[in-house]
Amino acid sequence: MKINFTNRGDSTDTIKAMQKAVEIGRNYLGAIKLAKSLPNDEREIFNFVFENICYVPDENGNQTVRTLKRSLKEGIGNCVDYSVCLATILSLKGIPCYFKKISQTGKGFDHVYVITDNHVLDAVQGQDQSGSEYLKPNYLRTPKFNQEVKNIKKFKIYKVI
Repeated sequence: MKINFTNRGDSTDTIKAMQKAVEIGRNYLGAIKLAKSLPNDEREIFNFVFENICYVPDENGNQTVRTLKRSLKEGIGNCVDYSVCLATILSLKGIPCYFKKISQTGKGFDHVYVITDNHVLDAVQGQDQSGSEYLKPNYLRTPKFNQEVKNIKKFKIYKVI
């Protein structure tokens, strides 16, 4: 399942759609089995999501929110989709997590990622923002586990329901 916004939603609508996508994902048998198969290690969960999804930006003016199932099937996503996947798996494993939306300009919010009590899980950092990341073999892709975005002007944190 995916939810699309076209020039109507704001970042709060996106967070609500992300929470709905996590809720849907937690009820998907495949996600439950996947979460059980992964260790209770945030780095391992982060690496699994990073290795199975490549960054691709949404079409201009549209915001797509993909469930875990859809992101893994398509193998692509953006910061919203990575966050939904990570939050779905973490919540299924009983690890408290939060969506952190940020602004690097101080104006509108322009990025979102997952934080836990112990780590920052931002799978977009270090990826090619042009959308050609999927062309690289995994051994040339470098995950940036537990690295916070620099120059945050404002942020809001939302508990994953």
